[in-house]
Amino acid sequence: MKVATGRFVDWHIGDYPLLVTCPHDGRDQPPGVPERPDEQAGCARIKKLADLSTRAIATGVCEAIEARTGASPSLVLARFHRRFIDANRAASCAFEAPAAAPFYKAYHRRIRLGLDAIRRDFPKRGLLVDIHGAADLADRPDIQVLLGTDGHESIARLLELDPNMLWRRGGLVKKLESAGFGVVPATSTAPEHVNFDGGFTIRRYGASRTTGLDAVQVEIVRSVRLDPSRRAKVIGALARGLISLLERQKLLVQS
Repeated sequence: MKVATGRFVDWHIGDYPLLVTCPHDGRDQPPGVPERPDEQAGCARIKKLADLSTRAIATGVCEAIEARTGASPSLVLARFHRRFIDANRAASCAFEAPAAAPFYKAYHRRIRLGLDAIRRDFPKRGLLVDIHGAADLADRPDIQVLLGTDGHESIARLLELDPNMLWRRGGLVKKLESAGFGVVPATSTAPEHVNFDGGFTIRRYGASRTTGLDAVQVEIVRSVRLDPSRRAKVIGALARGLISLLERQKLLVQS
């Protein structure tokens, strides 16, 4: 899979009904863009730490899917550091300096191009997966992956096809659990973690919008992300689970 580079954004437009995004593992400072302030009026708590190794996970999932299916997902990766621009927030809270706007817009422009390609080639199908990193949960050491869907709003179309789509046997959650990872929510009726129920990207581009795709935010804890062996294992489980999910979606929309 060949990844192109642009204005502090890397991307690939593929031929598979999946778009993977990664907003928080960049390292670079765009020219003329200062560090974001610690507080910003009208915005939730400012976070500036990078989600380490999420770029490797996002890329690895796409490569693993391509190896298994022969088709490549679309991919959008921010190369700017979160200290300067937070691509997973609305523009009013993503940056303060006007010089940051072109880089923020470039990231979201590539997302829209990826969505357009999926809607063109797979008009009744498709999924966006936004990859993030979380700290290990002190009160839940058994949990390594947290899924956010804005209370199911961002996957409304998937759930119309199958209310148990993410949790059924052989599906995304079961593939992760079979690989040894605890998942929240573990069932379709369990609540999402209050701190990881989905951010701007899945709300902006998810199924709650008439022009969106079904969208899931995937948070992976630090101890998994920074351990090469466990990172490879979660990449494989995510790839297998997403292939299974998309195959079931294909079956249901054609039936």
